Amino acid sequence: MLLSAFRSTNNCFISLFSQMGNPCYADDFCAMCFNAAKNWQLPWYDTHKHLIDPREGPWSGTIVGIADFQNNPSNHSVVLKIETGTTTDQFIGFNRAAGVNYENDEADNEVTIVETGGNGEAYSQSFLKAHLVQGEVYTYPNWAGTGENLVVTANLIDIPIDIDYPATAQVSICLGSDCDSGCASDSDCNDLLYCNGQETCNVASGTCQSGTPPACDNSVFCDGLETCSEVDGGSCVNGTPPACYNGVFCDGLETCSEVDGGSCVAGEPPACDNGVFCDGQETCSEADGGSCVDGTAPACDNSVFCDGQETCSEADGGSCVNGTAPACDDGNACNGVETCSEAYGGYCVPGALVDCSNEFSFCGGAKICRESDGVCVDNGSGLDGVCSISSGESCDLCGGDCVKPLSPTCGNGICEVGETCESCSSDCNGISNGNPEGRYCCGGGLFGTCSDSRCTGNGNTCSTKTESCCGDGTCEGTENFSSCSNDCGVATQAPTSSCPICKITGVSFECCGTCVFSGPKSGRGCFLN
Repeated sequence: MLLSAFRSTNNCFISLFSQMGNPCYADDFCAMCFNAAKNWQLPWYDTHKHLIDPREGPWSGTIVGIADFQNNPSNHSVVLKIETGTTTDQFIGFNRAAGVNYENDEADNEVTIVETGGNGEAYSQSFLKAHLVQGEVYTYPNWAGTGENLVVTANLIDIPIDIDYPATAQVSICLGSDCDSGCASDSDCNDLLYCNGQETCNVASGTCQSGTPPACDNSVFCDGLETCSEVDGGSCVNGTPPACYNGVFCDGLETCSEVDGGSCVAGEPPACDNGVFCDGQETCSEADGGSCVDGTAPACDNSVFCDGQETCSEADGGSCVNGTAPACDDGNACNGVETCSEAYGGYCVPGALVDCSNEFSFCGGAKICRESDGVCVDNGSGLDGVCSISSGESCDLCGGDCVKPLSPTCGNGICEVGETCESCSSDCNGISNGNPEGRYCCGGGLFGTCSDSRCTGNGNTCSTKTESCCGDGTCEGTENFSSCSNDCGVATQAPTSSCPICKITGVSFECCGTCVFSGPKSGRGCFLN
C-alpha cells in the first residue's frame, strides 16, 4: 500500500495512504501527520528516534505518537527503525489520532509498520506493511534474506482518559529463534513498566501475557482523574481538580459537586442587604472584587415646599413620608391669616389686614381690630354703659359712660369738692372767725383748703380731689353702690329708707346690718352677710 506526504502544519505533515486516495479536501486546515518513515527522515524528532537490529537480540519498549511528542514526560521514542543492513528498512510508529493528527483517516490509534528505501534518509516511496491493534502480530518471512522470520507484536495500547497524559503503545520485536524460545517464567516477561500491569508467562505456549493496569479511580470526581505514575513505581496519583472559578465575583464561589458527577456548580452570591431601607439597595460590585456597595437612597422630595420636608421612614419599610408643614400663624388675627407660599419657596407670607378704619365708636374714634379673633371692636371710648378708664374713657371724653355727680351731698360726713366749712359745716370742719392765725376752713373758701393738716386730723375727712367721676375706679364723693356701682361695687341688698348708704367716719363703717366691702374697689358699699 503506497504512502505519500503532502504539506506541513505545526511540525507535522499530512500523511495519506495513496491507495485510499486523498481524503482531505482543504489545502490549509487538514490535520494529518507524516508516517513513521518520513518522520525518521525529518530532523524534528532526532532526540526521540531509536535504532533496532533484531540480529543482536529481541527488543521490547514503549513509544508515543507525534500528537504527544511534547507531552512525553518519560521521553519515550516516537519512531523505531529496524535496520536490515540494506537500503530498505522498516519503520514503526504509533498513529495517535489526536491533536495535530486528529483528522487522521486510517489506522487510528494503531501501531503502523512502514517500509521505504534510501535507508530512510532520502526521498523514497514508502509502503504501509501493517497496522496493528493491541495483541496483534505481524510477521516478515525470511526477513532481510536471513531465512528467519521477524515478528512485530503490539503488546499493549494505552489511551488514557485524562488528556494530560500521553497515549502509549508497547511494542516487541524479535527474530527467528529469539521469538521461538518464548518465556519460561513470569520474570522473562517483565517489560519494566509498572502502569501496564504485571506481565505473566504462559509456560504451555511460551508466550508472555499482558498484565492488568492498576485501577486508579478512587470514585471521587472533584480531586481529578487519578492515574498510574511510572515515576512513582506504578502508584496511583491524584489528578488535577477541576478549575471551577468562572471569573465572576458576585455569583458566589463556584465549587466542584460530587453529586453532579464532578461538574462545577454556582456558589452562593454574597448577601449585601444591611437591613437598612433608607440607604438604598446594597449590591455586589464586580469592580470592587465582589464587595458590597451602598445603593442610592430614595429621593423623597416631592417638590412641594409647604407640606414639609419629606423623609425616608425605616418604620415604614423605606417609604417616603411627609414632613411637618411650616407653622405660619403668628397669633395675631388682625394682620390676616398667614400662609405658606410655594412661589416664595415655602416661606410664610401675611394675609389681608383687617380694616377697621370705617367703623366708628359712639364716643369718637375708629374701632380697633381685636388680635385674638380679628373682629373690629370699640376702642374703649364707645358708649357701652361701662366707664373704661384703662381704655381712655373719662368723664370729659365720654360722659355717657363716665358720669360726674350733679352736686356734693352735704351731711354725708365727707367734705367734698364744692363744700367748705362755710357752706357745709357738718361735713367740713373749720374756724372762720377769731384770731386770723387760727382760722381755717376745710374744703376751701377764704381761709384754707383740704391741704391744711387740721382738715384731715381729729377724725376729719376732706377730699383733695377737684372732681369725682363715676367710672374712674375710685368710690369717692357722693358715689355709692347705688349711684356708681362701677366704682363702689354692687350691693347684695338694695338701699332702703332706713339704710340708704354706708357711711365712713374715720376708719369706721356705719351701716344698718353688717357692712362689708368686696372687690378691688375702695369706697362705699353695703352688703348683707
